[in-house]
Amino acid sequence: MNSNGYGDEFRDQVDVKQGNLYTVDLLPDEADFLDWDKPLSEQPAIAAKLQIPLRDLDAEEALIRKANELGVSPESLPEYNSIVAALNDQRRNKFGQEIYEMLAGETSPQAASARLAALGIPGIKYLDAGSRSAGEGSRNYVIFDDKLVKIIEENGKPVGEPASTKRFQPVSPEQDAAYLRAAQAGDIETARKLVIEAAKNADYFSHGDFRDAHRAPSGPAGTNADVMNGDAEPTLIQVAKGVHNQPSDYFDPRVGPRYYMYQDKAGMESLRALRTAMDKIQQGKKASVTVFRAVPIEIKGTKLENKDWVTPSKTYAISHGEARFGEGQYRIIKESVKAENLFWDGNDIREWGKDDSQDYFYRNVKNNIKSADPITYDDAGNIIPLSQRFNVESPDIRFQPDAASPSILNGSNGTRIIKSPSGKFRIYSATGTLMGIRDTEQAAQKLATK
Repeated sequence: MNSNGYGDEFRDQVDVKQGNLYTVDLLPDEADFLDWDKPLSEQPAIAAKLQIPLRDLDAEEALIRKANELGVSPESLPEYNSIVAALNDQRRNKFGQEIYEMLAGETSPQAASARLAALGIPGIKYLDAGSRSAGEGSRNYVIFDDKLVKIIEENGKPVGEPASTKRFQPVSPEQDAAYLRAAQAGDIETARKLVIEAAKNADYFSHGDFRDAHRAPSGPAGTNADVMNGDAEPTLIQVAKGVHNQPSDYFDPRVGPRYYMYQDKAGMESLRALRTAMDKIQQGKKASVTVFRAVPIEIKGTKLENKDWVTPSKTYAISHGEARFGEGQYRIIKESVKAENLFWDGNDIREWGKDDSQDYFYRNVKNNIKSADPITYDDAGNIIPLSQRFNVESPDIRFQPDAASPSILNGSNGTRIIKSPSGKFRIYSATGTLMGIRDTEQAAQKLATK
């Protein structure tokens, strides 16, 4: 079985770029592929695999919201079974192209492909240009996992090496040296370009593996006036101080749940978590909130991504996961998020956005997030070589020191003070240049403020 091209429609979906021409053998059986040009009613094996995760977002989430307000399960509502049955009938008449576009529209093309692969659908097949007008004939194939492809020829020449061994390029000593020179000289643009290239070669990208179709509330944080004018969304710190678009008694436990329709279990869990944090903020203390997010079961990352929708209620995350992906087809990510990194659009106490205003690279692995900063440092204050930045075995995102680490002190104007194991204080400018080394924190702070 050979493949030598991508169709126009699918190219638009996944942003396929022009490159080499390969002749390959496909290891999966042809019947396992989602047929782009046929309805699901003519693909019974595929339809059976797709039955659980394909859901109509608007219809079913409306049911979930109604169930939450009534404090019951969605399945107990009389209209639930009839709506699900009607949706199943609609899906049977959808073509493979519509199914894929539905999944991609809810999340992203990358997440749609990952979800299909997790269900045992290795790729997509579609009629080639010469067969499309007839509606039948020879087909092209798109594979989600390059390990299922055996390359026979590259640009007409026989090859013996599988594509997967060519895909990732380690950072060379020359690249490491070039990066270090740029970082030490404060050449941020060169350092950034080298980091982006290294991230791409390690399969880390600037987009997430999974996204909702609608945008979560996010930064940058605005002034109180910006929030009240509708030009920015408030952080939890601002909400705690009354800077938001809801009535002043919205978060009052004596009034809010009953008058503003969130007295279900998920709403009360959210209120308790938020009130605890808000009370600390009003006392001038730092606060964090434990939040939850449901993601498809094939998403492997353990950390939340920036601009993710999150909820202070585990109950709400579970109900969202079951409604969106199906029972057993999701998992819950749990994370403590600082109050200044939680944003609210004022619509639902259960729904917030997480955004720490930093840039990251993402990959669908356990250690899914790495810093996109052009220069990062180890705990001793040394610049981390480019070759060590994207280690999938390390949970360290700086590979970058945790901002809460006791060895990391904040200077001013973006400067950073790092206390080394020897007790010395190293001061770095916002561009990563070493400004000096001092014996005391007071002397370090003085240099950092110059």
